[in-house]
Amino acid sequence: MVVTVRLPPPPPSLPGLHSRDGRRTTNPKLTRRLSALPRLPHLCHRDACPLQNISASVGGLTWLVLDYRLERKWSAVGLCSGAVVGLVGITPAAGYVQPSAAVAIGFLTAVCTNFATRLKFLLNVDEALDVFATHAVGGVVGNVLTALFAQASVAALDGTTAIPGGWIDRHWVQLGYQLADSVAAMAYSLGMTTVLCWLFHFVPFMRLRASTDESEIIGLDESELGEFAYDFVALDPEARLVHHESPAVSSTATRLGEAERKASV
Repeated sequence: MVVTVRLPPPPPSLPGLHSRDGRRTTNPKLTRRLSALPRLPHLCHRDACPLQNISASVGGLTWLVLDYRLERKWSAVGLCSGAVVGLVGITPAAGYVQPSAAVAIGFLTAVCTNFATRLKFLLNVDEALDVFATHAVGGVVGNVLTALFAQASVAALDGTTAIPGGWIDRHWVQLGYQLADSVAAMAYSLGMTTVLCWLFHFVPFMRLRASTDESEIIGLDESELGEFAYDFVALDPEARLVHHESPAVSSTATRLGEAERKASV
């Protein structure tokens, strides 16, 4: 969020080219594959593995339904987004809560983070990946819910861990501990990111945004490398640049259009 606040405004987006979140997903296939990676470290953990999978599954289904109410489409990317926030929410609670609590954590985290993705429009920031909504908001929600659902009996199943538990065990002060933990982590992240962004001003060629509006419109693959990774990406720059006034950019759009037509033949 600190980085997005410091960013200059992006070039104006042409209507009809973006989803309601302001960005198009470049590669849904890669998104689906990468969303499985956060689960891998927990597969060998006896207590955390089932809780992680329960929360991720509930979070994915919840996000899917919430997106369907607006788009009237079942989005695979939405399912992956919900699975990720389910993992975010259950991470502080894994090993300390019952499976039924993992269901509640996955559901509540997905609901809160899904609505938190609208914050970028209220704050008018260019937060294309929704990192703040999914990880910051999701992490705080999961941290707070851990204080509610943590149980000493569950933690003791490994034979060594002893905790006072959370609200279920009538350990009311645990909520204060969890809130203090969230505030401290966010303050540290805020301070260090602010310092790093300030240091960027003294590093040559270190910029948070592309050098020109044309580079952002046609995409960094084309503007910086002279190529693009996937054929269907060419459709977006072509559609965008048809309405652009720059002659150089228009020629790029024409070249991309010709390449796409030859590929289709």
